[in-house]
Amino acid sequence: MTYASDQEAVVFSPNSVAGGMEQTSRYRAISGPNWFSAVTSQLVRLFLGMATGLILLLLLPAPVIATSDVIPNALASMAMGFITSVTWPIIAVVLIAVVIGIPLAVIGSVSLMIIAWLSQVFVGLAIGRMILPNSWKEGTRGFNILALAIGMLLLGLVRGLPIPYVSVATAVIVALIGIGGFLLAMRAAVAALRAPIPVRGYVTT
Repeated sequence: MTYASDQEAVVFSPNSVAGGMEQTSRYRAISGPNWFSAVTSQLVRLFLGMATGLILLLLLPAPVIATSDVIPNALASMAMGFITSVTWPIIAVVLIAVVIGIPLAVIGSVSLMIIAWLSQVFVGLAIGRMILPNSWKEGTRGFNILALAIGMLLLGLVRGLPIPYVSVATAVIVALIGIGGFLLAMRAAVAALRAPIPVRGYVTT
């Protein structure tokens, strides 16, 4: 019998297990009974998330920081994320039914899943930026990298609590807030691009 648990198994009847017993994992956060459990463990997810966030901050800092600035308004972000998560499947079904819209349905669905996974980066950065002193240089890369590390570590600690459904509930809430914050930030960016550019007038004599 092979099992994964933080605690050793208690066998009340020795005859209930014909063969040997093997405890494959003593710590849930490190690994599990197979390679999939190990890859999806808490520590691996945290490492991958922080590595992804670091790359995004180095390559595309503007949209990531813009999204993290919107996220502190958690209710608006979560509402937008919830509305998107509910309405997009309906839109995708309609697009698939039209046949010609299948590529759009696939692209939109994949994009939504990617944003949902990146939500931990957006929310983690937002948490870290709220915790660090405002007097620090918010525009520097060092500030944002430190904020990302602090925020994602806190999220990892919450998801690692040995309380039923806490990890799943945290993941859902973070995904909704991240999706909504990203969409709100993109909408603000598009509105800024469409805004008329003020023209300076010159008075001639």
